[in-house]
Amino acid sequence: MLFERAMKAINKSQYGAARSLLETLINNHPDSAFVSPAKLSIGDARYAEGSYKQAELEYRDFITFFPNRPEASEGEGKSTLCKERQNSKVGFRCSGWRGRPNITFLHSFDLGSPLR
Repeated sequence: MLFERAMKAINKSQYGAARSLLETLINNHPDSAFVSPAKLSIGDARYAEGSYKQAELEYRDFITFFPNRPEASEGEGKSTLCKERQNSKVGFRCSGWRGRPNITFLHSFDLGSPLR
């Protein structure tokens, strides 16, 4: 339930609320199957805000804690993208429809049933 609520918050551009929900999930349910996608999604929320340094740190944490997950290469790629954004002289931010950042929040996790 927390993960679903966080994804809804991200889709509504409520990144702070999403991060709070995801951090609560990680802290209160450390053995949950949702912990790894939550960690990756915190990075996605930071990226969508344009906080590339913080996003990079979140992606690095994901890689450190979950090096054997198939999504580790996704985290690596996103970390690299964050570095490129930080080093960009233009300082441009991806934007899409109505100024919302273009970023995909779809992950290929097999999560089973949601937390209640």
